[in-house]
Amino acid sequence: MIQRLAVALALSACCAFAADDVVRPKTGAELKGKITRLEIDGLTIEAGGATKTLRADEVAGFTLGDIPSKQRDAETAMNGRNFEEAVKSYTAALGELKPGRGDMHRQFVYQGLVRALKAKNDPDAAIEGVLKFLKECPKAWNYVETAREGIDVAMQKSNDAKAKEIINAMRAAADPMKGFGAIEHARMQIKGRDFGGAQSTLSAIANNNNQPYATDAKVWLIRAMRGKKDTASLDPLCKGIVATKGAPAALLQAACSGLGDALMEKAKGGDKSAIHDAILAYAQAISIGPPPKDSAPDDYASALLNIAKCYTQAGQAAGKPEAVVAAKSKAMGYYVEVMQKYSETEWGAAAKKEYDALSGAGGSPDGEQK
Repeated sequence: MIQRLAVALALSACCAFAADDVVRPKTGAELKGKITRLEIDGLTIEAGGATKTLRADEVAGFTLGDIPSKQRDAETAMNGRNFEEAVKSYTAALGELKPGRGDMHRQFVYQGLVRALKAKNDPDAAIEGVLKFLKECPKAWNYVETAREGIDVAMQKSNDAKAKEIINAMRAAADPMKGFGAIEHARMQIKGRDFGGAQSTLSAIANNNNQPYATDAKVWLIRAMRGKKDTASLDPLCKGIVATKGAPAALLQAACSGLGDALMEKAKGGDKSAIHDAILAYAQAISIGPPPKDSAPDDYASALLNIAKCYTQAGQAAGKPEAVVAAKSKAMGYYVEVMQKYSETEWGAAAKKEYDALSGAGGSPDGEQK
């Protein structure tokens, strides 16, 4: 779903006077013609005398060839950072749209308006824009991205009531919007450290594999289990995902991090080999690489933090000075990476605390001050 944001943004780069719409499938040649349906689950294009329907996960990108004039004006204003003018032009664009083709453009005009209002530092209006969008564009291609932007604005403003209003609107819709609403509800539960509630919410939808939210639901389910320290459930779930060929990268990263956590718990119980297995699991999570900037870094950042702790413990267990020094060097390298990538987050703060303890600034290797 994250990729849809980039897909939607491609609209602003299109040629304003192009006659044809263009669809770029993930496999095969691009299609030129007229998009007749553009919804959350996919699109349909008439091209070359034939009608082609693609699922959302089969689409790499697209361009609409007839952007409304006021929308073009708004995008020009946004690029020039004239947010007041952008808001006016997006609002005017909504008034220009006609039934039919205009309904397809409406979703992107609303998304642009929300972003312009955010940039104008008018969060309340941005939130109201999202609520109108959900009502007027109930099956929009960019439904989830725009809803999440509104939720994030509300949470940044500490307005949980408005965030819940957006989430409840999603949960009242049909699938797949309903399932994505459940995930957003679980995200808020995790933020409030209600890991058990989030686990219950996500367990109800994570196995709906015919729905596009299934992967996201499993990723957040693993995070809820990790927060709850439910290793009895975490271990088999993560092992099953790790053993699955072709698992999505985000899901595999979450599963490897979760498996590492389960193995660290085994190490606390006296399983001497578990710490080395945990290192392998965290290393696999790290090897997938950092997630996109607009994705939660939980699984990658925590894998970096925890592999550092594993190396420290393994070095101490070896009982040899050279092993301790080598392990300390590895651990500090991982802490530095977290501090550099996530300096303004809880992950960065935790890494600095551990780094200071290892470097002799006080405290012990697990970050507890002496």
